[in-house]
Amino acid sequence: MTMTPFDFAVLTGLDVGGWPIPYDEDIGECEAAWIYLLGARPLVDRSSSRVRYIWFSTQFREAVPETPEEIAQYTWGFLMFLFGTTLFSDRGNTVGLYLLSALVDLSQVSRYDWGGAGLATLYCYMSVTSHGWGNIVGGYWRAWELWVFAYFPTLAPELEVEVPLTIPYSLVLEGQYRPRARETLPYLRQFFDTVRTTEITW
Repeated sequence: MTMTPFDFAVLTGLDVGGWPIPYDEDIGECEAAWIYLLGARPLVDRSSSRVRYIWFSTQFREAVPETPEEIAQYTWGFLMFLFGTTLFSDRGNTVGLYLLSALVDLSQVSRYDWGGAGLATLYCYMSVTSHGWGNIVGGYWRAWELWVFAYFPTLAPELEVEVPLTIPYSLVLEGQYRPRARETLPYLRQFFDTVRTTEITW
């Protein structure tokens, strides 16, 4: 049993499928593009063309965009921060500047396969972790937590008020709930080794 593209779409509300995302691996070398798209020079790691996502938060937190150019820059900065903290999060708290090229035409952004890219990123990190090459899950790791809650309800927080199932599934846990005590790794291993089919929501 594993997370499927359908599961990911229901959990996040992002369809898996769409136009390929136009990554630009060379944008890390083009300072003119950074200044045009972000209105400033981010602190770029030249070896990886990545920026700490906190830079976007700091740069745009107090901004009050007024002109169309400033509004677009604010939007691009917010989306980069969002990518760095959700779909493409990594252990270095950075986000790749190559994503900026997909944001140039904001009218087309919703057509790209963000769900597929997010799920692929999650699979990649899970593969690395399961092979023992790393111990931190990247990507939208909360999707795994939500997936467990959906299929194994005895592990989910207890909702004080039942919420109807909805898409994205994450909205179910937006209300008041009583969190369970954090389970230990040995407990979870034993749970998944002995779970009965009747305890799974199929």
